[in-house]
Amino acid sequence: MKKYINREVINVIDIGTTKIIVLIADYDLQKNKIINIKGFGEAPSKGLKRGVVVDINKTTNSIKTAIEIAEKQANTEILNIFVGISGDHIKGINYSGVTSINPNKIPQALGHSITEEDVKKVLEQAKSINISTDRRIMHVLPQEYKIDNQENIKEPLGLSGHRLEAKVHLVTSCINTETNILTC
Repeated sequence: MKKYINREVINVIDIGTTKIIVLIADYDLQKNKIINIKGFGEAPSKGLKRGVVVDINKTTNSIKTAIEIAEKQANTEILNIFVGISGDHIKGINYSGVTSINPNKIPQALGHSITEEDVKKVLEQAKSINISTDRRIMHVLPQEYKIDNQENIKEPLGLSGHRLEAKVHLVTSCINTETNILTC
């Protein structure tokens, strides 16, 4: 058996309307991929309607069944797990954020090279949208960047400019629906 130094065990659950799937796998951190599936559990999904919990006991039992099958197959106990969720409560919004690229705060004709910090800053600005208090932003997915007047930039790192704009797709979720799923 091959020994992997940069690996960890990951546990994943996909909670769908028709079935619950649990996967326990060895994951290669360097190659960013699954090496070996150790356990797989599947159970019919009960207590959910269109991704929303409508019966907490039935949903909990479906999740437990899928987890128990995967744990038995992998001969291990799941202590933490990545949860994949979907349903009508997931919404998307296009938005944008803008920031200036001027580390020294001194105006000059030449632009400054864009760093990872600048990209993080503009993506944080894109999250500053006012959304309903019962929702949260799950993901910020950059679509494209604009530096000064240059549009359609896919990767801004290292390019120079004064102003960086990010056009993003924000994925939001209903907090109560997420809480109900996590409770199960």
